[in-house]
Amino acid sequence: MAVNIARPLLGELYSLYCGALGSTMAWWLGHLTLVAIIALVSWVAMNWSDIAHGLEISGMKIWTWFVFVSVLIGQTVLYMQSFSFPLNGAFITALMVTVYIWWSWYSLEPTKA
Repeated sequence: MAVNIARPLLGELYSLYCGALGSTMAWWLGHLTLVAIIALVSWVAMNWSDIAHGLEISGMKIWTWFVFVSVLIGQTVLYMQSFSFPLNGAFITALMVTVYIWWSWYSLEPTKA
């Protein structure tokens, strides 16, 4: 078979393809997945202004989401290190707390007239 660049790039997803479909179909589907990812990224890059306008993405929203993701990761590590939570329990607890903070932030944020 030809060179397989999908295996190292897709990792466990490629292993899932192999287990479900066999090696030949996994090769085709893995490379099709890579082409689809490249096409999606290039389409988003070419149409970023339309996407940002349609989803109302601003610099402040990007920073806010960055802070929320950082808080989620920080809480997960805190729960695992300090309270000996397993990974799943730490992530779920951190996710629920972060979603509550997100809801509070956007509910209490003053609306623009």
